Amino acid sequence: MQFKKTIGKYRNYLIGSLCQKTNIVSYDDHHIYTSCLGRNSLVIDLGAYDGEFSSKVSSAFECKCLAVEALPSSYDKIIESKLIKKFNYVICKNNGPVNLYVSNQPTTTSIMKKICEMHGTKENITAEGINFEKFLEINGVEDIDILKADIEGAEMEMFASVSDKTILKAKQITIEFHTFIDCTMRGGVEAVKKRLKRLGFFYLTFPVSWSNENDCDVLFINKNKIKLTFKEKIYIFILKYISLRFNCIRKKAYQHRQNSCLPD
Repeated sequence: MQFKKTIGKYRNYLIGSLCQKTNIVSYDDHHIYTSCLGRNSLVIDLGAYDGEFSSKVSSAFECKCLAVEALPSSYDKIIESKLIKKFNYVICKNNGPVNLYVSNQPTTTSIMKKICEMHGTKENITAEGINFEKFLEINGVEDIDILKADIEGAEMEMFASVSDKTILKAKQITIEFHTFIDCTMRGGVEAVKKRLKRLGFFYLTFPVSWSNENDCDVLFINKNKIKLTFKEKIYIFILKYISLRFNCIRKKAYQHRQNSCLPD
């Protein structure tokens, strides 16, 4: 146990140091590249919860944020300002009323029953669903500096319902995938990664303390819209290698623990 803690601290120190050198910052377990952000930037926060991510980013860079939250009680907590505008929508493939499973833990409220059941389902409500492309259209969005997606398992449905042209509006995308709740999503996650890679994105995965999965916090950077310096490219290469190695070590250790628990 002590060895595990030591490895974890060493990993976090290395990753933190490299992130600092490459201008990558974490807000609420979502890593973003900050060198391209400023007063003219636009951030779209899908799964905004109480608006903390939008609040921190808008305060740090004085940029505009569109905060989208499905659960009415969480939406009500988001504080609007001259920089933050909030929307009570469920991001999904269709436009119109959808069934929303409300969890005992508000952050796991989802249109997917299995995600919600992680902490117990409190109730079902009808909420207003909207396709991501429709959301961009009604808000006149052409360019996105940060697209954050933390929509409790609906991220695969969202990506499947939008065009390549829409995805390419984004300079970077930070996603919380939910394979740590539903392992059947792994195929869909890999499909999203392959598609974004084909479109010119590269990605970095970051460890989170509450999961043994390797792809909970993933940052995708559009190489055609963000021009990294040579120094940043070197550090990001090292960061990607270190993250990959530590993820492999952690995954093997987790599998070993699982196997050791199996009956003879």
